[in-house]
This record gives sequence, C-alpha cells and structure tokens, in this order.
Amino acid sequence: MERGDRVPDSLIMEIMEAKLQKPDFQKGFLLDGFPRTIPQSEDLKKLPEKLGMKLDLSANLEVPKDVILDCLATRQTCSNPDCQEICNVKSKPPSPEGKCLRCGSPVVQRADETEKAIAKRLDTYHEKTAPH
Repeated sequence: MERGDRVPDSLIMEIMEAKLQKPDFQKGFLLDGFPRTIPQSEDLKKLPEKLGMKLDLSANLEVPKDVILDCLATRQTCSNPDCQEICNVKSKPPSPEGKCLRCGSPVVQRADETEKAIAKRLDTYHEKTAPH
C-alpha cells in the first residue's frame, strides 16, 4: 500500500464485512474510495444482503487528476493513532511547528500520499476500475 500498490480484493472485502457489522454503521454510512475495483463493486452488491442491510445509493464522482494530486499530496495526518486528524498544508494547515491542532502530536505525510504513489494509484484506477 505504501508503494501505491493495491491491497487484494479478498482482504478488502473481509475488512469491509467486519467494519459494516460494527454498531456505529447500523444507522447508515458513506463509503469514500470504495469500491476501487470491478470485483469489489460486484462483491459490494452482495454484501448488504449477506449482512441484512440495504444499499440505498451508489455514486461515482469524477475529479480532474490535477485536483486529486493537489488535494492528496498536500494532506498530512496526525501521527497519534488515537487522533488521526487530517490536515492540509493549503486549506487546513497544522500548527507552524508541524503539530496537530487537535492533540498536539506531530503530523506526517503518509507514504501512500506522495505524488508518485498517488499517480500510481490513479493509473491503477484507470486500468482496473474506471468505467470504460
């Protein structure tokens, strides 16, 4: 994942099935960045029924590549695992010392949010997921 490689669909679906059974998902949820592949999309159609849930809506948002790169490559995450606050050096910057505004821990750029990793993820999306 840190190199921008995909996590296997089977593992992603196991994670999603476990997550969707948690109490905080019972009143509803929004999935952002999922599904990422056609097989995940096909499995997602079956998952709500398997879990006794209903999928109300699915949407595909199209965003220009330069906007995606700008947004993700300028994003930083709080290093505190209990916080994980998201900052953006342009729109929601951390403190001048590079600290999280919520908890004061250092913020870091995730390895999968470098411009190179993002470009690879976008290439993979266009190759394996994007509608043709």
